[in-house]
Amino acid sequence: MDELSVLDNNTQQHLREVLQAEPRLTEILAAREEGVIPGMVHALSLKMKSLAREWKGFDIDQNFRVEPAQEGFVTVNYGSAHMRKVKEEHADIIRETLADFELEVTTWKEYEDMVKLFAEMKRLKVILHEELTIITLRRIVPGKCKYCPL
Repeated sequence: MDELSVLDNNTQQHLREVLQAEPRLTEILAAREEGVIPGMVHALSLKMKSLAREWKGFDIDQNFRVEPAQEGFVTVNYGSAHMRKVKEEHADIIRETLADFELEVTTWKEYEDMVKLFAEMKRLKVILHEELTIITLRRIVPGKCKYCPL
Protein backbone atom coordinates (compact mmCIF):
# COMPACT_ATOMS: atom_id res chain seq x y z
CA MET A 1 0.00 0.00 0.00
CA ASP A 2 2.98 2.29 0.32
CA GLU A 3 3.12 2.79 -3.45
CA LEU A 4 -0.56 3.77 -3.44
CA SER A 5 0.01 6.29 -0.63
CA VAL A 6 2.89 7.91 -2.50
CA LEU A 7 0.85 8.03 -5.71
CA ASP A 8 -2.13 9.49 -3.84
CA ASN A 9 0.04 12.20 -2.25
CA ASN A 10 1.60 13.07 -5.62
CA THR A 11 -1.84 13.21 -7.21
CA GLN A 12 -3.21 15.50 -4.52
CA GLN A 13 -0.18 17.80 -4.79
CA HIS A 14 -0.58 17.99 -8.58
CA LEU A 15 -4.31 18.70 -8.23
CA ARG A 16 -3.62 21.43 -5.66
CA GLU A 17 -1.07 23.13 -7.94
CA VAL A 18 -3.26 22.94 -11.04
CA LEU A 19 -6.39 24.16 -9.25
CA GLN A 20 -4.57 27.09 -7.63
CA ALA A 21 -3.37 28.14 -11.08
CA GLU A 22 -6.83 27.71 -12.67
CA PRO A 23 -7.98 31.13 -14.00
CA ARG A 24 -11.66 30.42 -13.26
CA LEU A 25 -10.85 30.04 -9.55
CA THR A 26 -8.87 33.29 -9.22
CA GLU A 27 -11.88 35.22 -7.93
CA ILE A 28 -12.69 32.49 -5.40
CA LEU A 29 -9.09 32.44 -4.13
CA ALA A 30 -9.09 36.25 -3.92
CA ALA A 31 -12.29 36.11 -1.82
CA ARG A 32 -10.40 33.92 0.72
CA GLU A 33 -12.85 31.03 0.38
CA GLU A 34 -10.19 28.65 1.64
CA GLY A 35 -12.22 25.45 1.77
CA VAL A 36 -12.76 25.31 -1.99
CA ILE A 37 -9.33 24.07 -3.14
CA PRO A 38 -8.97 21.36 -0.44
CA GLY A 39 -12.55 20.23 -1.12
CA MET A 40 -11.99 20.07 -4.85
CA VAL A 41 -8.69 18.21 -4.38
CA HIS A 42 -10.46 15.68 -2.14
CA ALA A 43 -13.35 15.21 -4.58
CA LEU A 44 -11.17 14.89 -7.68
CA SER A 45 -8.74 12.54 -5.93
CA LEU A 46 -11.60 10.24 -4.94
CA LYS A 47 -13.05 10.45 -8.44
CA MET A 48 -9.69 9.48 -9.97
CA LYS A 49 -9.39 6.47 -7.66
CA SER A 50 -12.94 5.38 -8.44
CA LEU A 51 -12.45 5.65 -12.20
CA ALA A 52 -9.08 3.87 -11.99
CA ARG A 53 -10.83 0.97 -10.26
CA GLU A 54 -13.53 1.00 -12.94
CA TRP A 55 -16.13 2.23 -10.45
CA LYS A 56 -18.61 4.98 -11.21
CA GLY A 57 -17.78 7.24 -8.27
CA PHE A 58 -19.47 10.58 -7.67
CA ASP A 59 -21.83 11.93 -10.30
CA ILE A 60 -21.79 15.71 -10.68
CA ASP A 61 -25.51 15.81 -11.50
CA GLN A 62 -26.59 13.78 -8.48
CA ASN A 63 -23.92 14.43 -5.85
CA PHE A 64 -23.15 18.15 -6.21
CA ARG A 65 -25.21 19.95 -3.58
CA VAL A 66 -25.57 23.65 -2.93
CA GLU A 67 -27.40 24.62 0.26
CA PRO A 68 -28.23 28.13 1.44
CA ALA A 69 -26.10 29.47 4.30
CA GLN A 70 -26.05 33.17 5.20
CA GLU A 71 -27.30 36.04 3.10
CA GLY A 72 -25.48 35.81 -0.24
CA PHE A 73 -23.59 32.65 0.73
CA VAL A 74 -24.11 28.93 0.13
CA THR A 75 -22.51 25.73 1.37
CA VAL A 76 -21.10 23.53 -1.39
CA ASN A 77 -20.69 19.76 -1.08
CA TYR A 78 -19.70 17.23 -3.68
CA GLY A 79 -20.10 13.70 -2.40
CA SER A 80 -18.03 13.55 0.78
CA ALA A 81 -16.05 16.68 -0.14
CA HIS A 82 -17.10 19.77 1.81
CA MET A 83 -16.11 23.18 0.44
CA ARG A 84 -17.47 25.38 3.23
CA LYS A 85 -19.29 28.64 2.65
CA VAL A 86 -18.80 30.43 -0.65
CA LYS A 87 -20.46 33.35 -2.37
CA GLU A 88 -23.60 32.27 -4.18
CA GLU A 89 -22.24 33.15 -7.62
CA HIS A 90 -19.14 31.00 -7.03
CA ALA A 91 -21.09 27.73 -6.76
CA ASP A 92 -21.61 27.49 -10.53
CA ILE A 93 -17.92 28.20 -11.20
CA ILE A 94 -16.94 25.40 -8.80
CA ARG A 95 -19.38 22.99 -10.44
CA GLU A 96 -18.14 23.77 -13.97
CA THR A 97 -14.50 23.49 -12.92
CA LEU A 98 -15.09 20.14 -11.22
CA ALA A 99 -16.94 18.79 -14.25
CA ASP A 100 -14.12 19.85 -16.59
CA PHE A 101 -11.38 18.46 -14.35
CA GLU A 102 -13.17 15.12 -13.97
CA LEU A 103 -12.57 14.61 -17.68
CA GLU A 104 -9.09 16.14 -17.74
CA VAL A 105 -7.59 14.09 -14.90
CA THR A 106 -8.16 10.87 -16.82
CA THR A 107 -5.44 12.01 -19.25
CA TRP A 108 -2.83 12.57 -16.53
CA LYS A 109 0.12 10.26 -15.89
CA GLU A 110 -0.99 9.86 -12.26
CA TYR A 111 -4.29 8.43 -13.46
CA GLU A 112 -2.54 5.95 -15.76
CA ASP A 113 -0.32 4.91 -12.86
CA MET A 114 -3.40 4.41 -10.68
CA VAL A 115 -5.06 2.24 -13.32
CA LYS A 116 -1.94 0.06 -13.53
CA LEU A 117 -1.59 -0.14 -9.76
CA PHE A 118 -5.23 -1.10 -9.16
CA ALA A 119 -5.08 -3.68 -11.99
CA GLU A 120 -2.00 -5.21 -10.37
CA MET A 121 -3.71 -5.24 -6.97
CA LYS A 122 -6.74 -6.94 -8.54
CA ARG A 123 -4.51 -9.55 -10.21
CA LEU A 124 -2.67 -10.26 -6.95
CA LYS A 125 -5.95 -10.55 -5.07
CA VAL A 126 -7.13 -13.24 -7.52
CA ILE A 127 -3.86 -15.16 -7.18
CA LEU A 128 -3.96 -14.89 -3.40
CA HIS A 129 -7.57 -16.07 -3.33
CA GLU A 130 -6.70 -19.11 -5.47
CA GLU A 131 -3.77 -20.05 -3.24
CA LEU A 132 -5.83 -19.66 -0.06
CA THR A 133 -8.54 -21.84 -1.60
CA ILE A 134 -5.98 -24.58 -2.26
CA ILE A 135 -4.66 -24.35 1.29
CA THR A 136 -8.19 -24.43 2.73
CA LEU A 137 -9.40 -27.37 0.65
CA ARG A 138 -6.28 -29.52 0.97
CA ARG A 139 -5.55 -28.44 4.54
CA ILE A 140 -1.88 -28.30 3.69
CA VAL A 141 0.43 -25.78 2.14
CA PRO A 142 1.40 -26.94 -1.40
CA GLY A 143 5.07 -27.24 -2.17
CA LYS A 144 7.90 -29.71 -2.17
CA CYS A 145 9.19 -31.25 0.97
CA LYS A 146 10.14 -34.77 1.93
CA TYR A 147 7.10 -35.14 4.23
CA CYS A 148 4.36 -33.95 1.86
CA PRO A 149 2.56 -36.52 -0.31
CA LEU A 150 2.11 -33.96 -3.11
